[in-house]
Amino acid sequence: MSDASMKFVGWVLRQWMQHDIGDFDGGDIQDQLEKLGFLHRVHVTEPCGEFCSCAEWDDFPQHCLQHTPLAQQAINLAKQGAKP
Repeated sequence: MSDASMKFVGWVLRQWMQHDIGDFDGGDIQDQLEKLGFLHRVHVTEPCGEFCSCAEWDDFPQHCLQHTPLAQQAINLAKQGAKP
């Protein structure tokens, strides 16, 4: 497991120990993922494709959070461990 992955898991566990597990805030999680290199903020002037979720949130131009190679690696590992 990478250093960034361990830091994220440690952050999640710290939050869980300090608060009820149901109190995780999506914005806090997003901030941690960006800080640790799982997400990359990109300035965009138009939708990236037919299923662009940014287009649902705000007008363009805006900032889009995209997966980094580290995030894709984590996603692939999660898929391998997922049960059908």
